[in-house]
Amino acid sequence: MESRPGLRPTGLARFALPLPFAASVAPGSDPAGLKIHFACVTLKVSLSHHAFPRGFGAVPATKGGLHHSKMGSSQDQSLNAEGRRTGQALLAVYDLSAAPVSFDCAFFLALADLHRRRLGLASMHVLFVPAPGEGFWDHEALDIDDRRWRIRNLLTPLCWLWPSCRGVTVLPKREDARPWLRDADRAVFPVGYRLARPVPDTFMWTGIAAEHACGEMPPTWQAPPSARALVRRWLSTHALGRRVVVITLREAGYYSEINSNIDAWAAFARSLDPQLYLSVIVRDTTASFGPLPPALQGLLIFPEASLNVEIRAALYEECFLGMSVGNGPMNLQWLNPQCRFIIFRLLIEENFRSRPTPLRSMGLEIGGQLSTGSPFHRLVWEDDRSDVIKREFDRMVAEIDHQAPTTSEPLPGIAREPALRLARRLRETHRMAAARRIYRHLLATRQNRAAAHYGLSMLYLATPHRFRYWRYLKSLYHYVRGRLLGSGFRQPGVDEALETAEARQRWRNIGAAERIYRAILSQDGMQATALHRLGVIALRRGATDEAINLLNRAVTSDPFTADAYYHLAEALIVAGRPQDAARHYRLALNQDPSHILARARLDAMAASAEQKDAVA
Repeated sequence: MESRPGLRPTGLARFALPLPFAASVAPGSDPAGLKIHFACVTLKVSLSHHAFPRGFGAVPATKGGLHHSKMGSSQDQSLNAEGRRTGQALLAVYDLSAAPVSFDCAFFLALADLHRRRLGLASMHVLFVPAPGEGFWDHEALDIDDRRWRIRNLLTPLCWLWPSCRGVTVLPKREDARPWLRDADRAVFPVGYRLARPVPDTFMWTGIAAEHACGEMPPTWQAPPSARALVRRWLSTHALGRRVVVITLREAGYYSEINSNIDAWAAFARSLDPQLYLSVIVRDTTASFGPLPPALQGLLIFPEASLNVEIRAALYEECFLGMSVGNGPMNLQWLNPQCRFIIFRLLIEENFRSRPTPLRSMGLEIGGQLSTGSPFHRLVWEDDRSDVIKREFDRMVAEIDHQAPTTSEPLPGIAREPALRLARRLRETHRMAAARRIYRHLLATRQNRAAAHYGLSMLYLATPHRFRYWRYLKSLYHYVRGRLLGSGFRQPGVDEALETAEARQRWRNIGAAERIYRAILSQDGMQATALHRLGVIALRRGATDEAINLLNRAVTSDPFTADAYYHLAEALIVAGRPQDAARHYRLALNQDPSHILARARLDAMAASAEQKDAVA
């Protein structure tokens, strides 16, 4: 397949944030308080609207708008009784030029805490670094005030859900991060972070999926005891021993195409047996201040959970089952094995972030399940219709009642995806860091070593590098290692064979690649990847009819691969069928809105048509 270096298929864009001051938060005896440091004086103010008249804080910061204690250097670290380094804390840098102001920050925090654990550090300090310029990403749906509100009321409280978090700091200017990075003495996450070169994709499920594939279990969040006590008190008043089903609604004014089907959810809530279940509605944060939709009249609403992250987290931990469409708050539940949930409607053609390629780049296979392995973490790829909601609810209840809730075994009939297959999909969707993590894990554990070397060979070829020939040498090294290690196996699995064949194809051993693809198809005539790559080989040797036939079978077998539609369109162009080609270019863009080659072809065809009209 043709590589597209640097392409980011998720469509997620860059963010920027002008902040007028810095706030450093530390846990204390009063959970409702915030300590703001100003010169040598520590002031304590209430977290109220009046305490934050502008931006994130009430007082200006001195000396660059920055307050922090010096992080211990590598020379003065000491080990406590548990063998942890006590003189240093991990500095987790959430750079707002490369990450959104959303619940996706929870994925970043989980990965940062995992890195802290690997280093043997006892705590982490989260640093929010604003983007350069005067504002946020221009194409973001939220305005600047909304994003500032989210920093104070969403991102900062999220950090405190991780027990290892011992400090949160929001900087006023990007340059103020320099002394933090200097004093951190390399204990920084993301690894390799530079102020001039932020590390992308550290806020995505992709990294969590890669860690699960490598056998790691990232640290999970925990609702504070005070929040759990408040939620238990509320539930004791309303539930009266019944099972609590929490329905989280999405009712946002932006990207409304992914909003919840409120009528269906209201009908489901009313259909539950009131003697056994209590349905609790958690509305969208912004919608909770508006009028109650008629369909929700008479249902129990929990408004505090819409506004307070800790209360929301405690409710998700304490409830019997959480249900929702795919939205930000559900990211919390993905990270907690104690939570049980069902999420509906993940694949949405109208939303560019919910199309197949962006979802696959997150480590999700269309129609598949999360990599957590929990039997009570369920993805349902159908719309949130009343009959679908009820069917999946009944199925989950039956499984809960017949299976111990503490089990970590996968669902019956839903096996964990092989690590090599996930690595290949991440590589093909340009999530190179996560794919590299899995390939290196396979090498370290001596699993599929030849295929892992082949995968790394192709990964380096597709990764932009300052020194072009260096990546060629790295790629060649892994290709040769793969050839040496792979010469001994007789009957590799399909995933190993696909990695081998693609590496041979990329290094111009076309005959060997074609033989492997045909061997795969002799066992499974509808293996989509083999059909696709064999179709590309046929197209390049001039066998256009054969290429069209193979690529048609590929998109029939797997209708969610943008590159297959693109190469089919290329074959149709060669066959003199431009109208059919244009349709397949559009289909490629439907699967992957950032497919630059398909976009360029369509633009060129449109320009050519306009030129012909002008001449006529």
